[in-house]
Amino acid sequence: MIASGSLTLAEVRDALLALPHPFRREDVHRIVARLDATPLELARYQHWSDEKYTRTRFYEGERFEILVLCWQEGQMSPIHDHANSICSMLVLEGEAATTMYEVRAAGDGSGGKALVKEGAARLAAGNLTTVYGGDIHKVGNPEGSGHRLITIHFYLPPITEMLVWDEGDPTPRTCRAVTLDPEPA
Repeated sequence: MIASGSLTLAEVRDALLALPHPFRREDVHRIVARLDATPLELARYQHWSDEKYTRTRFYEGERFEILVLCWQEGQMSPIHDHANSICSMLVLEGEAATTMYEVRAAGDGSGGKALVKEGAARLAAGNLTTVYGGDIHKVGNPEGSGHRLITIHFYLPPITEMLVWDEGDPTPRTCRAVTLDPEPA
């Protein structure tokens, strides 16, 4: 049983390591919700790029991985799923925009499929969201936000490949994400 109170990122990692397998979404969410970290504490995991958002490894194990993502204004992920992983995302600094999608029948009688927006949300610093592997979404720091964005992602199990979609196209393709190593301590 996990006691109440705030946890460092290393303590969250240890609490997740103590969970039985398979992971349950509600247990992961409950533990990650207790994370209390600052951008300064995670400075060595912050890589900033003008070309695209970055993903830097905090922890990688057989059962899960923890990444720190840095987003300049206007940087968004592709529309993607999470393979067979639970993904909890905590906004550390800034405000994240997320849009959920679903692939369903086109509705035009063609028998085809359509990629349809299901909803959108803004997540302020301190907000947490948890999605399942089959959920389809995009996330990021939209143009005009006026700030940078730092998010912490927990992927249980680690994701080696995911499906990605182009806006309006119901046909996915397989993609491998690039993950960076932290700066030396």
